[in-house]
Amino acid sequence: MKSVFLSVSLGVLFLAGAPDLRAAPLERARQDLWGKDLKRAVAAANRLGRGRNPKALDLLMESLQLGAPTERCRSSGRCTPNLAVALVEAIARHRSPRAVNILSTYARNRNAKVRAAAVRGLGILRSPKLAKRVAAVVIRALSDRDVQVRMAGAWVIAHRTKKRLVLPSRQKLERLLIRLLDRGDTAAPAIGLAAIGGYLTARHLAVNLKKLPEITIAKIYRSLLVRKDFGPDPIRQWVVRALAMIKGQHATEALANYAANPPIPGLRSVVMANQFMEK
Repeated sequence: MKSVFLSVSLGVLFLAGAPDLRAAPLERARQDLWGKDLKRAVAAANRLGRGRNPKALDLLMESLQLGAPTERCRSSGRCTPNLAVALVEAIARHRSPRAVNILSTYARNRNAKVRAAAVRGLGILRSPKLAKRVAAVVIRALSDRDVQVRMAGAWVIAHRTKKRLVLPSRQKLERLLIRLLDRGDTAAPAIGLAAIGGYLTARHLAVNLKKLPEITIAKIYRSLLVRKDFGPDPIRQWVVRALAMIKGQHATEALANYAANPPIPGLRSVVMANQFMEK
């Protein structure tokens, strides 16, 4: 009887202490975030991002709202954006709709690395209810003065397309990417148009074969051709002819890739690509 009573008592004590056991890692993380060592603070943010404890997300958002604080940052009056970026990325890894407001706020941060991280973080949120807010942030990101933020916006377009997440205003995004291309930005359009480009993209590149870098045209065309949803085949044939006219190394590689890896069997455009390669 005594042994039973002792077992029950130990069980009660264990259950009573369990919350403290769970809280201990969070308290250590809080101390690291607010401590003197910036590397430990970044490591703590990464740990909190890997966990799925809602309280870990609360601590991350609290720390970011308070200015990504460490004692070192406060004492020096300035700090590198490493901790803020780590916090934003850790918050994003939770993929929680609760984070949409704080990520939207930091997508306007004065530091470009922080803005880019926040844009990518918003881009992976899966809730269809947030799709319009995500699209608005992406449109703003594509107009950002910093190339890494524009690339983050384009990455979101590619990611959401690949994962089949809701992405409103695809035609609006395509036109915006084409305008960026005309202004000399080749990095972001190459990522975004590869994912959502259609007839407008194919035509624009064909019309501007001599104005745009060969590698950019070939890279986008190559991505369009391997997509099963791109077409119909007469547009594919148009793209194949355009690549054949360029006659550069990257264009030739794009034709060879299409000829060797047709996304759909029996396409006339694949036969044309093989014929151009044989010449």
